Order: sequence, then C-alpha cells, then structure tokens
Amino acid sequence: MPAEACILCEAKSFRFLVLGFDRMQSRPGDFRYYRCEACGLVAQLPTPSPLQIAEFYPEDYEPHGGARPLNRRRLINRLAISHFYSVASVATPPPIRALFRSLSGRVMHDLVEPHGRNRMLDVGCGAGELMAQHRELGWSVTGIEPDSHAAALSRDRGLEVHHGTVFDAPLGGRNFDVILMSQVIEHLPDPVEALRHAARWLAPSGKVVLITPNASSLCFKLFGSRWFPLEAPRHLFLFDPNTIRLLAAKAGLECRSSKTRCEGWIVDYSIHYQQTQSAVLPADLSERELMVKQSERIRTKHQLARKLVAPLLSVGAFFGRGDLIRAELVARNARAILEDDGQARR
Repeated sequence: MPAEACILCEAKSFRFLVLGFDRMQSRPGDFRYYRCEACGLVAQLPTPSPLQIAEFYPEDYEPHGGARPLNRRRLINRLAISHFYSVASVATPPPIRALFRSLSGRVMHDLVEPHGRNRMLDVGCGAGELMAQHRELGWSVTGIEPDSHAAALSRDRGLEVHHGTVFDAPLGGRNFDVILMSQVIEHLPDPVEALRHAARWLAPSGKVVLITPNASSLCFKLFGSRWFPLEAPRHLFLFDPNTIRLLAAKAGLECRSSKTRCEGWIVDYSIHYQQTQSAVLPADLSERELMVKQSERIRTKHQLARKLVAPLLSVGAFFGRGDLIRAELVARNARAILEDDGQARR
C-alpha cells in the first residue's frame, strides 16, 4: 500500500484502481493509480518527482500545438457567439440570451460567457488556443504556461503569457473576473496550493472555471487503462464532482456549480486505443514503441460506435458520469455577489 497521505483528506488508505501506460509517447514502465478509500480521489502513486514530471512533456507534446480560431462555420456557433459568448452580447435581450445559454453549452463547451469586466487569466494556457478565442470575443486575456515552447507559441500570437507557474507569476495586485484552468489541475503535483495561489487574483465577484477529466466517468469504467483521459503518466490526479468540492474547500473556495459532459472525440480515441493497443503494453520498449507507432498510423473515426453509445453516455453525463467535469468555484463570501450579478443580467 502507498505510504503517502491523500492530498484532500489526509487518509492513508488507498485501493489499487488501474495500471496506466504512456500510450502517446511509448515511455517505458507502468504507472499505478489508486483510489482513496476515504474521499474517492484517484492519484498516481508514488507521486513522481519534479524532474520526472518535466520529462513527461516532450517538445512535440500534442496539446502544446497550434491555436485554432473560433469555429464560425456552423450557424449555431455564429448565433451563440452573437447572442451569448461575445462581450457585446450583453446587450442581447435576456430571453434570447437564456435560449442560447441552453443551446450553446452543447456545442461550444470550453468558452466562458461574459463576466464582470471580462478580464481572464488562463492558467496552463498551452499554445494559447482558448486565450486567442476569448480575445476574439472581446476579453482582456493573460496567461501562465510552464512549458517554454508552448509559452513562446502563445507570445508569437501577440498574447501576454508568463512562462512559469502560479507560484512565480509577476501579476502583482491584478484582478481577474475569470481564472480558467482547462485540463490543468490533473497535471499538478500540488493542485490544492496551485488553486489557492491562483485564487489570490480573483476580482470580488470573480470565479475559477475548472475543466478536468471525471474519475466517475462511464467510459473510464468501460475502457479502463485505455480510457483516453487517463493519459498516464502526465495525469497525476483524477477528480470527480465530490472531490472537486473537497478540492475547492481545501483551497479556501466554494464549488458554485458542477456538471459533467460527454465528448465524441474521447470515445473515438478510447475505442482507437482498445482496437490498436493491448490493455497491458509490452515490457520490451522496442515492442511497445512499435505498437504505439502502428496505433498512430491507424487514425479512424468510430462514428457508428459513438452513435450507438451516445444516448447511454448522455444519460450518464446527466447523473455525473460524463467524461469531463466543468466546475465553477468562487470565494466563500462571493456567492451572493455572483447571484445578484446573474439576476441583473437576466
């Protein structure tokens, strides 16, 4: 049994959950994930050292690739931008905004609706994709990115990005209406302290938006070690709606809302791993590299399988079993301010 204590509840009782492999980079070794029997947090144990973590991210790490512009080709996207996501959309009549609030959340998941003075801090911004999209919508955006290559790509696009972490970012007394941490918190060796430090920059009515894989996902149960968002060894922790609330409380925040959702691309990649890679990768590194390379060459979309399981996954997401969690966290004394602001907008 691991000797480490749970970062959320400090219990030392863990149950082995799954053996993970680096299916993206064919890294040698395996990585053991345990579930805390007290609170349910899933953790990779033993926790890798900072040097090991740095080696998990090669320069060509896919999420550090190029930034994409907003997709305006679909009519629903253009209408959602005009009537809900754009900073100028606050002038849209409340009934129309309410309509697009329900519709747009189904097609443009990671965007944030206008809030406060529309100042955003993107923690772990990568190559700046979401920053660039929100700038296009009228936001004032700032980013923090620990990877030097990804930070340079962001700066090449004219984005203000600090190369470093929340612990050394020179942001002084600046305040932000939204602090976005999309697909970030699961990578951090100390997510509690990182969240606590980031929250220092919240405006009085500001909020933290977290997007992270859901350890209670139906697909995780179905695919096991071949569930794409496991992404061993880069994902150190996996949260569920309950442990997100515990994380927020430990960082001095309150979880205002939490929803899960399904993503077709996650189903595609997970089925792809299931069909092209064994559940346990070969111990011999040359055999493992060959399997991963062959897997990379076979890129097929499993549209039929996705359509067959989509209804089940949608029902699962409604009950907190989707692949991704989107949670909004606020300072404990900010809930009333946010609720008043939301009523004013409606």
